[in-house]
Amino acid sequence: MVFSGMKDHMIDRNMKDFDQGVKTKAFLRFIKPFQDHIMKVEGQNTSDESGLVLAAFVLMVSFENDMIHEIYSDAKLFQAFLPHPDYQKKECPDLEALKQHFKSKANDLVGYLLKTINFHAKDYRYGTSVYSCESQWMYLVPLLHFLKKDSEPFKKVCDPEYRKSEWWGHTGIEKAKETLKTIHQWSIPFSHLVGDLEHLFEVDYLLPRTLMACVSAQHIQDIDCLGNIPPDISSATFSHYLGSQHFHFQEYEKKKLATGLRTVADAQRKQWTAMELSEPNPKSLEGHLAQAKMSVKIAFEVVTVCLKRKYQLIDLVAAAADLFLSSLWNGRLLYQNVKLDSKCKNELEKLCADHMLSKLKGVQHQMLTWMDSYFEFYSVSTVRSSLELWNVLIGLDISVPELQKEWQKTVLDAFERILSKVHC
Repeated sequence: MVFSGMKDHMIDRNMKDFDQGVKTKAFLRFIKPFQDHIMKVEGQNTSDESGLVLAAFVLMVSFENDMIHEIYSDAKLFQAFLPHPDYQKKECPDLEALKQHFKSKANDLVGYLLKTINFHAKDYRYGTSVYSCESQWMYLVPLLHFLKKDSEPFKKVCDPEYRKSEWWGHTGIEKAKETLKTIHQWSIPFSHLVGDLEHLFEVDYLLPRTLMACVSAQHIQDIDCLGNIPPDISSATFSHYLGSQHFHFQEYEKKKLATGLRTVADAQRKQWTAMELSEPNPKSLEGHLAQAKMSVKIAFEVVTVCLKRKYQLIDLVAAAADLFLSSLWNGRLLYQNVKLDSKCKNELEKLCADHMLSKLKGVQHQMLTWMDSYFEFYSVSTVRSSLELWNVLIGLDISVPELQKEWQKTVLDAFERILSKVHC
């Protein structure tokens, strides 16, 4: 690059040092028009393809001239790396334009993105009372995912194996992820990041996973925008922390977690409602089946980890049950007027009639076993606690009528058994 040769001509009279300041000023003067145009494009909020391309150019030329430190302080520049998708055509024109402009530099650009993210992972400051760390690198994540081919625009993979690190989409940026988990106060708060990135969750399915992977066990208790995160990802995050032996939650913390689980359950029900308004067709069935299986599996594991503790907080148990019941999808109702071939019909029936019923019976068995253990010493005082739990459980909603009846009958039988053992 032209600037790399400048130092050979900027030698002082004593031939001891080159004038780095002149080089920096020249570089900034050269790069400023590009930065101004990028900010103009971002300010107009248009689908102009030049914004992403120029942002990538500025990043690359800064690295190749050892000037990257001069643009790291430009927080607005990071948002220019967000793609502008065409939701009707299900594509990202500016991403394709970038690939065309930098065909031979794609791997270099990935390397620069990784270096930028990991640089910010160690760029934290000590304030008056709390630590603060940079979180603006999250704006680079969708582009990183696409260039690394970890994900493709508008293509979702419904894989329930969230215990694998690859599921969270943070390969290569683990250090940055751990830094955000360690330091509670972010330069751009979590809720602001969700607001800026939510429109890309359906474009890059890994993006909300990476975002939630940066949330600590303490941080998740205070998040006020869980309803904006895809519910299966929030469920996986709760399952991870509730099932970990490294975390022990106090009662007040469990109450916060219970509130969070109910928020996720509400989001899950809204997701099914939105699915009903999406005009289902034979082509959409495969994705809906995969989504339903993933949601049920992850929610089932949340209940399982909650019930492993004999004296678990009742409120948390009820919230976990609510989350699981919200994951049960009434696919037969959704597709009742859609013409399906015999294979699709069998898959739909297998999920709705067999798989979900099997999971429900599994949760019921775990719940009854836990209740027998929790209310081991029956007395009037313990019945009061069981009555409170029963009132909540019996009123939980399931979108599938036959499963609703199965649930209510099981809970009612369990309560009657407890009453029969009371010693006044």
